[in-house]
Amino acid sequence: MNQNLLQRVSSRRFSPARAERDKAAAWARSGTRDSSAEASERIRRLGKVKGRDVAWFADQLATTQTAGMPLYRSLGMLAKMRRDTPLGRRLAEMQRRIGEGETLSQVLESDARMWGPMVCALVSAGEASGSLDTSFRRIGEMLENRIALRRKIVGALTYPIAVIVITFLLVATLLLFVVPKFKDIYSRLGSELPAITQFVVGLSSRAPVALAVALLAAAGVVILLQVAKRNERLGMIVDRFKLRLPLVGKLIGKGVHARVASTLASLVSSGVTLLDALEFAAEAAGSGPHRASLLAIKRRLADGATFSTSLTEDDLWPDLMGQLVAVGEEAGSLPMMLERYSERTRAEVETAAMNLTRLIEPLMMVVIGGVVGVFLLALYLPIFQLGSKMG
Repeated sequence: MNQNLLQRVSSRRFSPARAERDKAAAWARSGTRDSSAEASERIRRLGKVKGRDVAWFADQLATTQTAGMPLYRSLGMLAKMRRDTPLGRRLAEMQRRIGEGETLSQVLESDARMWGPMVCALVSAGEASGSLDTSFRRIGEMLENRIALRRKIVGALTYPIAVIVITFLLVATLLLFVVPKFKDIYSRLGSELPAITQFVVGLSSRAPVALAVALLAAAGVVILLQVAKRNERLGMIVDRFKLRLPLVGKLIGKGVHARVASTLASLVSSGVTLLDALEFAAEAAGSGPHRASLLAIKRRLADGATFSTSLTEDDLWPDLMGQLVAVGEEAGSLPMMLERYSERTRAEVETAAMNLTRLIEPLMMVVIGGVVGVFLLALYLPIFQLGSKMG
């Protein structure tokens, strides 16, 4: 790819100021000048599009572009297929604006918060090189891999969380409804209760306060996670905590490594400069520490350092990734090496998620069985003792 093409790709990178200029130019061509508030409200009314819908859109548009169908007709056809859905409404709006003279990258960049800067960069590169079908194929494959990887990680974490919630509800039911009835029976008997029964009965008397505190703590964690999504400093702290969790932290870290490598491979192979690709990958990393690391690596590259050296100097990135990047830099095959690392890491994440589920499943069953066993022993031990005395 020649230098002029790379300059065109770099100049097409997303920025909020440029998006506003594109919108103003489009509205001027159409004879209407909406305020930014009206434009934001119009975009908000279109609805939020899910990641799997974006992957479907990219795959379908890659197919129609490969077949030679004009972009305007392709968007209209896809909009009819997804009529009365957020994606369908966005595609219809996209078709309208392209019919007024805007380019596809301009339309996407004006709503880049929904589509993502990475998609905008790949579409800009595809328009600059005349290979829009290849760009959309890469977008579809990358999003499908990302969704599958996220599903694996979430699936590995869902089971233990569900078991913890069920255990909490079971204990709450026993302490609030079952133990008090046995307490009334034991108070009429007048005999001394075993130590374990006294402990459970005492716990039952304090259960309402303890359960209220537990619920408030759980609500506080949920609110904290929501605030962390909007607060960069708090999000950095939460992400660091996630990466340090036993067993789960390594799984999350591997998922970030695979996502970053795949994003870099797709962007660099499309003609985006490595400096710009690092910035887009930082936005798509989904982890505060990794985002800060990628931006620091970008600054070091601008000062003359190599990509592989910058990676190996940061403990966040595995040695294998640095070694493959070094080979790619020397052989001129950096995208291929990054894609190879991404595929290998995705396979490791799938295996680790499966092993984690297999490990946690019997452990959780032991925990639930232990909790139920303690309550049964505490509640029925006095009855057994009374039966032996009567005998």
